[in-house]
Amino acid sequence: MNRFRAAWEKNWPEVHCAMRGGLPQFLLAARAQLSPGTVPAFCYHSPDQAVLEQDLQYLHDNGYRGLTADELLGHMRGSAPAPDRAVVLTFDDGASHLHQTVFPLLKRYGFKVVAFVAPYFHDHVRPGAKGARTCTWSELRELHQSGLVDIQSHTYEHRYLPRWPEPAPLYGISEPPYIANAESGTSLLQDLKCAKQRIEQELQGKRVRHLCFPRFNGDERSMDAARRLGYEGLWWGTLPGIPENKANGDPQRIVRVSGEFVRRLPGRGRLPLRRILGARYKANLERWLGGNDKRAGLA
Repeated sequence: MNRFRAAWEKNWPEVHCAMRGGLPQFLLAARAQLSPGTVPAFCYHSPDQAVLEQDLQYLHDNGYRGLTADELLGHMRGSAPAPDRAVVLTFDDGASHLHQTVFPLLKRYGFKVVAFVAPYFHDHVRPGAKGARTCTWSELRELHQSGLVDIQSHTYEHRYLPRWPEPAPLYGISEPPYIANAESGTSLLQDLKCAKQRIEQELQGKRVRHLCFPRFNGDERSMDAARRLGYEGLWWGTLPGIPENKANGDPQRIVRVSGEFVRRLPGRGRLPLRRILGARYKANLERWLGGNDKRAGLA
């Protein structure tokens, strides 16, 4: 039942937004165009290597450019307008897949992305872990120093903020720890503060200004706590009535759609929506029938 509830809470907002004008025009339109001044943002966890390479090739061939979180913030505030065909690719949860699989592709294509990490898990990587684990701080430093991966906060212990302190498992991880203890001895405010501090301590010279909500979802209490701590960009999934990130938009409500939809952007080789959704539901059905734990799956 908990597994079903988590899946529902993660996917229902997308369905809700489809009914309430919360999805970008390019995703649904037969003939796609990007609305002037908008910057689409996409979310991955641990994508299949071949699929991600196809996405990056598509973006490269069609003249798209990746932005950092701060570059998107500048665009939304009107202080530094983004170039045409700018997009943001984000990777949540900090699995070692980010360093081992995603990073080589980013170097090949010279594409900048944003990674949201929960420092608790990087502080507790099990030495000698053989399975899918979180990145070590050494790996995160290499990503940061490359200039291709903008590392930002995904809270400290990756808890579902609307029901604090309910823990939320990481995706793409099979090696413990992949979920925090059920009870937390810290407050929500302390958790968000610790996340910011740990990333800045480990990645010297880094300023953490962005927070991504676990399971794509925050609430007024978590937004208020984040503002008090100096977080300037708050990242969600989809939100009703906010289909796109645009100049003079609200950086406290940065919206993202699944990385599955990258190849719905305007361009040569654009995929039909039915093909994307067909692949999604086939994969979901296979996982459910096979009983695979979503931590090790693609999300």
